Amino acid sequence: MIAAPAAAAATEPATTQDNAIEGMVRAAEQPQRLEGASVVLEGGGTRREAVTGADGRFTFASVSPGEYSLTASVLGRQTTTVDVTVVAGQTARVDVRLDPEPVTLDELIVTGTVMPTAVREVPTPVTIVSRADIERLAPRNVAELVRTAVPGAVYNDEGPGARYGVFSVRGVSGLGAASTLKVYVDGAEIADPAYVTNLDPGIIERVEVVSGPQASTIYGSRAISGVMQIFTRRGSGGDWRRPRLSGTMELEVVQSPYVSGTPRAPEYRLNLAGGDSRFGYNLGYSGRQEPEWVDLLSQEDQRLFGSVNFTVGRLEAQASMRAHDGSNYSSWNPILREVYQRVGAPDNPPTRQRFISRLETNSLDLGFEAASWWHHDFTMGFDRYEDSYYPVLPNEDGTYSVRARDTNRSSMAYNTTLSRELTEDLNGTFVFGADRSEYTLTAHDPIDVRDWRDYDWPTADFTREIRSDGYFGQMQLGFRDAVFFTGGIRGDRHPQGSTDGLTWSPRFGITGIRQAGEFTIKPRFAWGQAVIVPNEDQVGGDESEFSILLANPDLRSQKQRGYDLGVDVLYGGKGSIGLTFFDQDPVDLIQLVITGSDTSGNRPRNIFQYQNLHRMNNQGWELKVEAQPTSRLSLNLNYGLTNSTVVELDESYTGDYEEGQELDERPKWTMSMGASLTPRDGTTLNADLTYLSGWNSADFAGFLGDIYSGNFNPVAKPYPLGYHIDYPAFMRLNMSVSQDLPGGASAFVHIFNLTDDDNFERINTAAPRPRTWTFGVRF
Repeated sequence: MIAAPAAAAATEPATTQDNAIEGMVRAAEQPQRLEGASVVLEGGGTRREAVTGADGRFTFASVSPGEYSLTASVLGRQTTTVDVTVVAGQTARVDVRLDPEPVTLDELIVTGTVMPTAVREVPTPVTIVSRADIERLAPRNVAELVRTAVPGAVYNDEGPGARYGVFSVRGVSGLGAASTLKVYVDGAEIADPAYVTNLDPGIIERVEVVSGPQASTIYGSRAISGVMQIFTRRGSGGDWRRPRLSGTMELEVVQSPYVSGTPRAPEYRLNLAGGDSRFGYNLGYSGRQEPEWVDLLSQEDQRLFGSVNFTVGRLEAQASMRAHDGSNYSSWNPILREVYQRVGAPDNPPTRQRFISRLETNSLDLGFEAASWWHHDFTMGFDRYEDSYYPVLPNEDGTYSVRARDTNRSSMAYNTTLSRELTEDLNGTFVFGADRSEYTLTAHDPIDVRDWRDYDWPTADFTREIRSDGYFGQMQLGFRDAVFFTGGIRGDRHPQGSTDGLTWSPRFGITGIRQAGEFTIKPRFAWGQAVIVPNEDQVGGDESEFSILLANPDLRSQKQRGYDLGVDVLYGGKGSIGLTFFDQDPVDLIQLVITGSDTSGNRPRNIFQYQNLHRMNNQGWELKVEAQPTSRLSLNLNYGLTNSTVVELDESYTGDYEEGQELDERPKWTMSMGASLTPRDGTTLNADLTYLSGWNSADFAGFLGDIYSGNFNPVAKPYPLGYHIDYPAFMRLNMSVSQDLPGGASAFVHIFNLTDDDNFERINTAAPRPRTWTFGVRF
């Protein structure tokens, strides 16, 4: 119920002219006002109609006090009806958000476009994950969500207690962390994408993923594999003084073969939100414990989240923050225990270590509409991840040996957008922007302190600082709302000691819409280039008591350039098929190569150097299918196939890769499929399956076994090349059922890994999570 505040006492009776309804119609997935939406007001024996203007607003003046229903609709979006109460002498304010149709090209995105743009106008394939998708999939973290929803995405669980996870798309675009997507949360660039797995999926409203290098024209360095934007939940609608309380309470139960009994632990989440057409807020808190499904495992998380958004005239502002405190105690790895037993080593519990992590992300976004065709946007963000390790038991002198790391990134971006009707048939949108990103990583080796919670950091044993400044321009042209062209170029300035002070990232693409009866056909083509510049250490070298890093003044920036070609076919709002072929060349990939050893000192040291491999090729196919044959059944399928091959080696390269070698270090193909069935009103059944093909990697358990038994011979059998084995494919089948309850609540049961597949996900010392049951209530 959306109600106006109670009227204050008046000396004279209020007239009908004093009462009104004002409101705004927006897109549910983006803060975009919808022009031309039809709004119908019914109640009290009357029916009135209005159409929203360019700002998405509508007004019904002179409305008699009473109860009304207000219905908003626009092409490509689901019709929404809300209840409104008009009180004498008051203006009721209404904020209506329209969801896109289940299968449509009218859904709005901002990734790769800056301004909200319909999918029909975008030449690159885009994966959109809604709040409803997240509730259906019930992912344990963001990376697991990406693996399920994005064709060709790869993510591997790092085992019990892990707080990070590397995920990638479209093959090998970097020999290391560069293969990951560049990640933003509410416009703030994440310091290290591997740690976005700590983000609570419960606060996410929407995720957009663009695969490939094209989006780097806007997002710059390190968007070499693609970009993922995460948008958190906002408050809106109704009366801001009447907040809505929602939340979940869950109990997680693990059927573990590694411990006796049935480990279980709770998770809970509370959310307070409110707002009207001009102001909204959202506050949340969640707490979680991990069941002790391997011996000694202890993990707790506490998360706090908040956001506020408001509109004052032509100014829109949004701010958000999240804070996360995590605590782990080292577990007794069941895989390593088997290794110890196999080689006859003592099977003693490990020395217990405590791991403390703290994360925070803050963002501020300001938008100003200078005119109906001219928009300015400014975003600031800060993301930090810090952790520390220390033994649970103090040293003999009462001190703790602590080591710590602090990773942070600050970012800011400004852009201005002009949208004009150039001719009767041609529309244009022009975006110009500049941004800056500053990354800092500091760490210190173990030091002895009295209080691990409060001590002065010593001079950092390791420091890395990277700053980049970027400038870009992009245009989007639409001809008769049927043919759309996108083109742009970006320059990045890198002040660090690299060989490339200025790099360029161009892009262009074209797409079109053709109607053939009930079929809508969208062919598309896009090409782009992304660049990652080597940092000062990679070029200049370094030396420590453990290793020597040789300088390489000729080290070149690594690039990825290439195209994707595809077609999307929609059938009457009931289904769609998207097929994409991509051909992309990672050029001058940077690899850390062992060049020798130094035995002149007290201890031997390996000698390393960063080198350019030169050229590889990633080729493959992506398939995305969505269908809603009936209003009670929806189906989806994602498939990705990638072939990564070494095409040419640099003359100076001395590493282990060979020309013509096909890289099999990641699954060659991935598949996910899902089904959602509503057999009766209020009851929903979901099933989702994810399958990743086999890959080749090091036998880490075998390597440790040779070390513990004294049989390791680095000359006869070097690590890792001498230990490579084939890992089998793995499958994760998840199922859930939910039932609506009185009062707007619902109960659910979710089963993770229903078949209890125990194949490894990355290396054979990371125990895969067994079948897990989650029982919960949403309210």
